[in-house]
Amino acid sequence: MGKQVYYNEFEVMGELAHMYIKRLDNDEIIANVLIDAKFVDLVRPYSWRLNQKGYVITSIKKRKTRIHNLILDRDTSDPKIVCDHINRNKHDNRLCNLRIVSQKENCMNIVRNDYVSQDLDGNILKSNTGTESIYNYYDKTRDEYRVYFLKNRKLLALGRYKTKQEAEIAVKVSRNLIKRLDYFIKRNELQ
Repeated sequence: MGKQVYYNEFEVMGELAHMYIKRLDNDEIIANVLIDAKFVDLVRPYSWRLNQKGYVITSIKKRKTRIHNLILDRDTSDPKIVCDHINRNKHDNRLCNLRIVSQKENCMNIVRNDYVSQDLDGNILKSNTGTESIYNYYDKTRDEYRVYFLKNRKLLALGRYKTKQEAEIAVKVSRNLIKRLDYFIKRNELQ
């Protein structure tokens, strides 16, 4: 099977531009990427595509480059400093949606005030644990379920599990422990 080849079309609407990533063989739209219109001339010379994690990439001087790094003219030599998509949409590369943050700050944007997260394909997932503090999701690249705890916008990994049932048990146990801990803390604050 041959390598898929893509091409890009641009549609400018005032200050906003849509960059459509299309398959060369059948014109199927693979992605609708938002950018500021002022960056169309910057990104137009390159052939953009999606990587396995859903980021918009191209090759510049034989080096893979993500569109948000090109737009921000960002030095990518420090892996602890990254670009964060504020609304968690990897295809929204407008300046108002991009910010330079530490890797730790970027991880804090996984779950926001509305308690949603994004899987590795960029799909928005609602918390499926029934609580605002604990959630899990299926990581298909590792064929496992991950369980996380969120407190004061700090994310703590509680474990990885091979089956959904194991992950659900971990969620129930964690939820019970958190309730007990909260009760203990409140009780001691009153004394």
